[in-house]
Amino acid sequence: MSKLFKWIIGFAGTMLVAWSGSFFYDRTKDIPVLNYFTGGLRWIYDLGTKVLNFPIKVWVIVVSLLVINLVIALYRRLKDSAGGHPDFVGYKMDVFKKWIWRWDWRYEENGWKVVSLIPYCPKDDVQLINNSDIFNVRFYCPKCNTEFGEYREPLEYSRDAEILILDKVNKKAFEKRD
Repeated sequence: MSKLFKWIIGFAGTMLVAWSGSFFYDRTKDIPVLNYFTGGLRWIYDLGTKVLNFPIKVWVIVVSLLVINLVIALYRRLKDSAGGHPDFVGYKMDVFKKWIWRWDWRYEENGWKVVSLIPYCPKDDVQLINNSDIFNVRFYCPKCNTEFGEYREPLEYSRDAEILILDKVNKKAFEKRD
């Protein structure tokens, strides 16, 4: 559609709405159709002006806000000190098969999740570097140049490690190590 046609449609629509609104108003202005609606709006407006014009001291508002902030701060502090994190949040390192794995925990809307799961070399305890290509999944240690995960060899995937971590947590068979 061309721009001119869109403008013509918009203009015609505006004129139609204006004409129908004027027609409806002319036909119903003598009939008390919207009295309850306008009365309700008038009551809400009057109530709002009464509340906003109520004489109150500024110090009462300031003290009220301070008390509310104090109650919220105390609630948060008590909530955090009452064991806000489960025991397994301290479980952040383990050895699965031949690799050392380290991770963090993050609380999301549907529970605790393992995040930043990283493999480390079992010899040097150095983070392994992903050296994968299309056909092979490989990691190597930059310190000792050992390569892990050759093709047709059992590979330690991070998904497998995550499943093993969650299994230990569910069975409460973990040790807190950092």
